[in-house]
Amino acid sequence: MTSPANNGLRAPLWWSYFAFVLWFYSVALFDAATADKGLFPFVYLFVGVWGLVGLCGFILRIPIGSRLLWVACFLLFLAQVSFLLFLPLLARGATAVMPLLAGGALFIAPQLYALYRYAFQSPSIWASHAFRA
Repeated sequence: MTSPANNGLRAPLWWSYFAFVLWFYSVALFDAATADKGLFPFVYLFVGVWGLVGLCGFILRIPIGSRLLWVACFLLFLAQVSFLLFLPLLARGATAVMPLLAGGALFIAPQLYALYRYAFQSPSIWASHAFRA
């Protein structure tokens, strides 16, 4: 696999996406801290920011922690996204939120892809790392 940093336009696109997601999580964290919404937004943001660190490791092609940590992150991120995207489908009138769900899926898809590649398909990153899983 070639490095995104050495592959022309890919690295700036990934860094642009990273900046956008970082901005989104910052706004969401501010909203969660200023509104009385309970603990759920903070759990959602914790997994999201954990995934953002993995996205950074994927872009830079450096090992952060152990590979097992990122397998767990990918699985938790996937479970969280599945819960958030498919729970509204169980409610009545779900057709009204379909565009919102589609937008959310498009927003999250690159991060899921990067976490999957980082955890499962980047042996060159983890080959030199002492804490391989």
